[in-house]
Amino acid sequence: MASANGRAAGSEPDREPNALANWLPAVGLLLAVDSQAGDANATSSARPPADGDGLVLTPLVGLEAEVLSPPLLGAEGWGTPRLLLRGGVTRSFDSERTLAKEGAPGHIEIPIIDNDRDGNPDQRTPIAAVAGRGTRIRTEVQPWGFMGGLGLAFELPWLADGDRIVRIKPSVEYRMDKLQTTAFLGEAQSVDDSPLCPCRSVDLLIATKQTLHALGPGLEVEMDAARGSLAALTLYGAFRAYRVLDGRSIQTGVDGRFDDGAPVSLESRFRRDPWSFRFAVGVRLRWNPS
Repeated sequence: MASANGRAAGSEPDREPNALANWLPAVGLLLAVDSQAGDANATSSARPPADGDGLVLTPLVGLEAEVLSPPLLGAEGWGTPRLLLRGGVTRSFDSERTLAKEGAPGHIEIPIIDNDRDGNPDQRTPIAAVAGRGTRIRTEVQPWGFMGGLGLAFELPWLADGDRIVRIKPSVEYRMDKLQTTAFLGEAQSVDDSPLCPCRSVDLLIATKQTLHALGPGLEVEMDAARGSLAALTLYGAFRAYRVLDGRSIQTGVDGRFDDGAPVSLESRFRRDPWSFRFAVGVRLRWNPS
Protein backbone atom coordinates (compact mmCIF):
# COMPACT_ATOMS: atom_id res chain seq x y z
CA MET A 1 0.00 0.00 0.00
CA ALA A 2 1.37 3.40 -0.94
CA SER A 3 2.19 5.84 1.85
CA ALA A 4 0.25 9.05 2.36
CA ASN A 5 3.16 10.99 0.93
CA GLY A 6 3.51 8.82 -2.20
CA ARG A 7 1.64 9.15 -5.48
CA ALA A 8 -0.18 6.57 -7.51
CA ALA A 9 1.23 5.43 -10.82
CA GLY A 10 0.09 7.59 -13.72
CA SER A 11 -0.80 10.58 -11.53
CA GLU A 12 0.68 14.07 -12.06
CA PRO A 13 4.29 14.55 -10.90
CA ASP A 14 4.86 15.78 -7.36
CA ARG A 15 6.13 19.31 -6.91
CA GLU A 16 7.80 20.76 -3.91
CA PRO A 17 5.50 23.07 -1.93
CA ASN A 18 7.45 26.19 -2.88
CA ALA A 19 8.14 25.15 -6.49
CA LEU A 20 4.89 26.54 -7.86
CA ALA A 21 5.73 29.98 -6.51
CA ASN A 22 9.11 30.11 -8.24
CA TRP A 23 10.05 32.42 -11.06
CA LEU A 24 11.33 30.32 -13.97
CA PRO A 25 14.05 32.09 -16.03
CA ALA A 26 15.49 30.55 -19.19
CA VAL A 27 17.92 31.22 -21.99
CA GLY A 28 17.48 29.74 -25.46
CA LEU A 29 18.55 29.37 -29.06
CA LEU A 30 16.14 29.42 -31.99
CA LEU A 31 16.33 28.60 -35.70
CA ALA A 32 13.72 30.32 -37.83
CA VAL A 33 12.60 31.34 -41.31
CA ASP A 34 10.90 34.68 -41.94
CA SER A 35 8.40 34.95 -44.79
CA GLN A 36 7.69 38.39 -46.26
CA ALA A 37 5.93 39.25 -49.54
CA GLY A 38 6.21 42.57 -51.35
CA ASP A 39 6.37 44.34 -54.70
CA ALA A 40 8.92 46.69 -56.24
CA ASN A 41 9.32 48.97 -59.23
CA ALA A 42 12.00 51.24 -60.65
CA THR A 43 11.78 53.94 -63.31
CA SER A 44 14.51 55.89 -65.01
CA SER A 45 14.94 58.43 -67.76
CA ALA A 46 17.09 55.98 -69.73
CA ARG A 47 15.40 52.54 -69.59
CA PRO A 48 11.93 50.94 -69.56
CA PRO A 49 10.45 50.48 -66.06
CA ALA A 50 11.24 47.40 -63.98
CA ASP A 51 8.38 45.85 -62.01
CA GLY A 52 8.09 42.69 -59.93
CA ASP A 53 6.91 41.05 -56.76
CA GLY A 54 7.74 37.96 -54.79
CA LEU A 55 8.11 36.15 -51.50
CA VAL A 56 11.29 36.80 -49.54
CA LEU A 57 12.34 33.90 -47.26
CA THR A 58 15.05 34.80 -44.75
CA PRO A 59 16.76 32.18 -42.55
CA LEU A 60 17.97 33.37 -39.14
CA VAL A 61 19.24 32.30 -35.74
CA GLY A 62 18.42 33.97 -32.46
CA LEU A 63 19.40 34.18 -28.81
CA GLU A 64 16.68 34.91 -26.29
CA ALA A 65 15.97 35.21 -22.59
CA GLU A 66 12.60 34.35 -21.07
CA VAL A 67 11.08 34.41 -17.61
CA LEU A 68 7.85 32.82 -16.36
CA SER A 69 6.14 34.29 -13.31
CA PRO A 70 4.71 32.31 -10.43
CA PRO A 71 1.20 30.96 -11.26
CA LEU A 72 -1.34 33.75 -11.57
CA LEU A 73 -4.00 31.75 -9.73
CA GLY A 74 -1.67 31.12 -6.80
CA ALA A 75 -2.03 27.34 -7.00
CA GLU A 76 -1.85 24.46 -9.41
CA GLY A 77 -4.92 24.20 -11.60
CA TRP A 78 -6.59 25.51 -14.72
CA GLY A 79 -3.39 24.88 -16.66
CA THR A 80 -1.32 26.66 -14.01
CA PRO A 81 -1.17 29.88 -16.08
CA ARG A 82 1.99 31.94 -15.71
CA LEU A 83 2.83 35.31 -17.18
CA LEU A 84 5.70 35.14 -19.68
CA LEU A 85 8.08 37.86 -20.80
CA ARG A 86 10.89 37.36 -23.30
CA GLY A 87 13.28 39.26 -25.51
CA GLY A 88 16.16 38.48 -27.80
CA VAL A 89 18.37 39.29 -30.74
CA THR A 90 18.42 37.66 -34.19
CA ARG A 91 21.01 37.29 -36.94
CA SER A 92 19.79 36.76 -40.52
CA PHE A 93 21.68 35.09 -43.37
CA ASP A 94 21.43 34.95 -47.16
CA SER A 95 18.83 37.70 -47.09
CA GLU A 96 19.37 39.50 -50.44
CA ARG A 97 16.65 38.96 -53.05
CA THR A 98 16.01 40.46 -56.51
CA LEU A 99 12.34 41.44 -56.77
CA ALA A 100 12.29 43.37 -60.04
CA LYS A 101 14.56 43.28 -63.07
CA GLU A 102 14.51 44.63 -66.61
CA GLY A 103 17.17 43.78 -69.16
CA ALA A 104 20.49 42.33 -67.96
CA PRO A 105 21.76 44.89 -65.41
CA GLY A 106 25.43 44.84 -64.49
CA HIS A 107 28.71 46.64 -65.06
CA ILE A 108 28.74 48.21 -68.55
CA GLU A 109 31.16 46.45 -70.91
CA ILE A 110 31.54 47.56 -74.52
CA PRO A 111 33.00 44.78 -76.69
CA ILE A 112 35.45 45.60 -79.47
CA ILE A 113 34.87 43.86 -82.79
CA ASP A 114 38.29 42.83 -84.06
CA ASN A 115 37.81 39.82 -86.31
CA ASP A 116 41.34 39.87 -87.78
CA ARG A 117 42.89 40.43 -84.32
CA ASP A 118 45.16 43.22 -85.47
CA GLY A 119 44.32 45.40 -82.48
CA ASN A 120 42.11 47.76 -84.45
CA PRO A 121 38.28 47.65 -84.48
CA ASP A 122 36.90 46.25 -87.72
CA GLN A 123 33.54 47.96 -87.29
CA ARG A 124 31.49 50.00 -84.87
CA THR A 125 30.04 48.07 -81.93
CA PRO A 126 26.22 47.77 -81.93
CA ILE A 127 24.54 49.20 -78.84
CA ALA A 128 22.64 45.91 -78.50
CA ALA A 129 25.97 44.09 -77.96
CA VAL A 130 26.88 46.20 -74.91
CA ALA A 131 26.68 44.10 -71.74
CA GLY A 132 25.20 45.34 -68.46
CA ARG A 133 22.23 47.32 -69.77
CA GLY A 134 19.18 47.10 -67.50
CA THR A 135 17.54 47.98 -64.19
CA ARG A 136 16.98 45.97 -61.01
CA ILE A 137 15.75 46.32 -57.43
CA ARG A 138 17.06 44.16 -54.60
CA THR A 139 15.97 43.92 -50.98
CA GLU A 140 18.17 42.80 -48.11
CA VAL A 141 17.25 42.28 -44.47
CA GLN A 142 20.09 43.71 -42.41
CA PRO A 143 21.92 41.15 -40.25
CA TRP A 144 20.77 42.16 -36.78
CA GLY A 145 17.22 42.38 -35.46
CA PHE A 146 15.38 42.33 -32.14
CA MET A 147 12.30 40.53 -30.85
CA GLY A 148 10.15 40.44 -27.74
CA GLY A 149 6.98 38.87 -26.43
CA LEU A 150 4.41 39.08 -23.65
CA GLY A 151 1.84 36.40 -22.96
CA LEU A 152 0.69 33.44 -20.89
CA ALA A 153 2.15 29.97 -20.38
CA PHE A 154 -0.31 27.18 -19.56
CA GLU A 155 1.41 24.16 -17.99
CA LEU A 156 -0.20 20.85 -18.92
CA PRO A 157 1.78 17.96 -17.38
CA TRP A 158 -0.86 15.39 -18.34
CA LEU A 159 -0.01 15.87 -22.05
CA ALA A 160 3.47 14.35 -21.52
CA ASP A 161 4.72 11.24 -19.78
CA GLY A 162 6.51 11.01 -16.44
CA ASP A 163 7.78 14.29 -15.02
CA ARG A 164 7.77 16.21 -18.29
CA ILE A 165 5.61 19.29 -18.71
CA VAL A 166 4.03 20.69 -21.87
CA ARG A 167 3.44 24.44 -22.04
CA ILE A 168 1.01 26.12 -24.44
CA LYS A 169 2.05 29.77 -24.78
CA PRO A 170 -0.12 32.33 -26.61
CA SER A 171 1.50 35.74 -26.79
CA VAL A 172 1.73 39.18 -28.35
CA GLU A 173 5.00 39.49 -30.30
CA TYR A 174 7.15 42.49 -31.24
CA ARG A 175 9.82 42.60 -33.91
CA MET A 176 12.28 45.25 -35.08
CA ASP A 177 14.61 44.92 -38.04
CA LYS A 178 16.15 46.99 -40.81
CA LEU A 179 15.55 46.54 -44.51
CA GLN A 180 17.77 47.85 -47.29
CA THR A 181 16.56 48.37 -50.84
CA THR A 182 19.05 48.82 -53.66
CA ALA A 183 18.19 50.06 -57.14
CA PHE A 184 20.71 49.81 -59.98
CA LEU A 185 20.75 51.20 -63.50
CA GLY A 186 23.23 50.29 -66.21
CA GLU A 187 22.84 51.91 -69.62
CA ALA A 188 24.72 52.74 -72.81
CA GLN A 189 23.43 55.07 -75.52
CA SER A 190 24.79 56.11 -78.89
CA VAL A 191 26.09 59.66 -79.00
CA ASP A 192 24.82 60.18 -82.57
CA ASP A 193 21.33 58.62 -82.19
CA SER A 194 22.31 55.57 -84.24
CA PRO A 195 22.19 51.93 -83.11
CA LEU A 196 26.00 51.89 -83.05
CA CYS A 197 28.80 53.12 -80.81
CA PRO A 198 30.60 55.39 -79.98
CA CYS A 199 28.33 55.60 -76.93
CA ARG A 200 28.01 57.12 -73.53
CA SER A 201 27.46 54.91 -70.48
CA VAL A 202 26.38 55.10 -66.84
CA ASP A 203 26.33 52.83 -63.76
CA LEU A 204 23.92 54.32 -61.20
CA LEU A 205 23.28 52.81 -57.77
CA ILE A 206 21.09 53.97 -54.88
CA ALA A 207 20.64 52.19 -51.53
CA THR A 208 18.23 53.08 -48.72
CA LYS A 209 17.81 51.56 -45.25
CA GLN A 210 14.68 51.74 -43.14
CA THR A 211 13.86 50.48 -39.64
CA LEU A 212 10.65 48.47 -39.47
CA HIS A 213 8.54 47.84 -36.36
CA ALA A 214 5.88 45.12 -36.27
CA LEU A 215 3.44 43.65 -33.75
CA GLY A 216 1.23 40.57 -33.82
CA PRO A 217 0.09 37.27 -32.29
CA GLY A 218 2.23 34.24 -31.55
CA LEU A 219 1.69 30.65 -30.41
CA GLU A 220 4.31 28.32 -29.02
CA VAL A 221 4.30 24.72 -27.80
CA GLU A 222 7.16 23.84 -25.44
CA MET A 223 7.99 20.50 -23.80
CA ASP A 224 10.59 19.36 -21.31
CA ALA A 225 13.16 17.13 -23.01
CA ALA A 226 15.42 16.43 -20.02
CA ARG A 227 15.24 17.41 -16.37
CA GLY A 228 17.70 17.76 -13.55
CA SER A 229 17.42 18.87 -9.96
CA LEU A 230 17.95 22.55 -10.81
CA ALA A 231 17.31 22.93 -14.53
CA ALA A 232 15.48 21.46 -17.50
CA LEU A 233 16.23 21.35 -21.21
CA THR A 234 13.12 22.15 -23.26
CA LEU A 235 12.27 21.97 -26.96
CA TYR A 236 9.69 24.14 -28.67
CA GLY A 237 8.06 25.06 -31.94
CA ALA A 238 6.58 28.50 -32.59
CA PHE A 239 4.54 30.45 -35.12
CA ARG A 240 4.53 34.23 -35.04
CA ALA A 241 2.70 36.72 -37.26
CA TYR A 242 3.68 40.38 -37.45
CA ARG A 243 1.82 43.36 -38.83
CA VAL A 244 3.96 46.31 -39.86
CA LEU A 245 3.15 49.35 -37.74
CA ASP A 246 4.58 51.95 -40.11
CA GLY A 247 7.07 52.37 -42.91
CA ARG A 248 5.73 49.70 -45.28
CA SER A 249 7.01 51.61 -48.32
CA ILE A 250 10.59 52.55 -49.07
CA GLN A 251 11.00 55.13 -51.84
CA THR A 252 14.11 56.79 -53.09
CA GLY A 253 15.53 58.58 -56.11
CA VAL A 254 18.77 59.97 -57.44
CA ASP A 255 19.99 62.15 -60.30
CA GLY A 256 23.21 61.21 -62.08
CA ARG A 257 25.10 61.73 -65.31
CA PHE A 258 26.44 59.67 -68.15
CA ASP A 259 30.19 59.71 -68.61
CA ASP A 260 29.81 62.52 -71.19
CA GLY A 261 27.80 64.67 -68.76
CA ALA A 262 24.29 63.94 -70.07
CA PRO A 263 21.74 63.83 -67.19
CA VAL A 264 19.97 60.65 -66.07
CA SER A 265 17.58 59.92 -63.17
CA LEU A 266 16.54 56.79 -61.28
CA GLU A 267 13.64 56.27 -58.85
CA SER A 268 12.60 53.14 -56.97
CA ARG A 269 9.89 51.95 -54.59
CA PHE A 270 9.51 48.80 -52.51
CA ARG A 271 6.27 48.09 -50.67
CA ARG A 272 5.99 45.14 -48.32
CA ASP A 273 2.73 43.38 -47.49
CA PRO A 274 1.16 44.31 -44.13
CA TRP A 275 1.85 40.88 -42.61
CA SER A 276 5.02 38.83 -42.28
CA PHE A 277 5.43 35.43 -40.63
CA ARG A 278 8.05 33.56 -38.63
CA PHE A 279 8.32 29.79 -38.26
CA ALA A 280 10.74 28.73 -35.54
CA VAL A 281 12.06 25.78 -33.56
CA GLY A 282 14.32 26.12 -30.58
CA VAL A 283 15.81 24.86 -27.36
CA ARG A 284 15.90 26.46 -23.90
CA LEU A 285 17.74 25.83 -20.66
CA ARG A 286 15.25 26.64 -17.92
CA TRP A 287 16.38 27.17 -14.32
CA ASN A 288 14.45 25.55 -11.44
CA PRO A 289 11.69 23.91 -13.53
CA SER A 290 10.19 21.72 -10.78
